[in-house]
Amino acid sequence: MRGCVIHGAGDLRVEELPVPRPGPGEALVAVRYGGVCGSDLHYWRHGGVGDFRLRE
Repeated sequence: MRGCVIHGAGDLRVEELPVPRPGPGEALVAVRYGGVCGSDLHYWRHGGVGDFRLRE
């Protein structure tokens, strides 16, 4: 599957990722569309929002 992975401020990449395997009591949901919110843009442009910083 493809996913957006942020590696640091200004470094967002679309990458191939393994399909997760749901555990007991979990479900796998296929998402067709997503959106971007203001905090997403702060993480991408500045590496964090307020006191919250990208760590991994």
